[in-house]
Amino acid sequence: MPIYQSGGLYIVEQAPRKNQILRQLKQIDDRLFLERQISFDNKPVWCVCCDVGLDQAPLTLIEYRDDAGEPIPEPTEQLVWRVAQMERDAGKLSKRILEANNQLIEDRKQKARDEISEVTRDVYKSATRLPLFHRGPHLRGRTP
Repeated sequence: MPIYQSGGLYIVEQAPRKNQILRQLKQIDDRLFLERQISFDNKPVWCVCCDVGLDQAPLTLIEYRDDAGEPIPEPTEQLVWRVAQMERDAGKLSKRILEANNQLIEDRKQKARDEISEVTRDVYKSATRLPLFHRGPHLRGRTP
């Protein structure tokens, strides 16, 4: 019996079996499937994925989490309802998801470039000051 928090309420549900949820997802779109994945925080989370074909990996449409971002342990009718509310046009949906993923990747690359340039400016700010490096010769690539 899954228990999770939604806002200030604790919700207790009798979870339907995974196969029932999968059948309901297939009624929405034949390309949808349910999969348990390990998220970035190393917690298992149920995900609804869409097989877009065209030699591309399946797209993860939604991770089943509560309002606090914690994974909900078992898929329920709420997951099917959330997916049913989503856009169903495959071309628009996959394009929107791919654009969002590409934008996220570019934002992270730009953040890394900004951090590297900031460190570089600090190192080369003064020609009289040398950067501090760890004194261990094993970290500099030399042996004693």
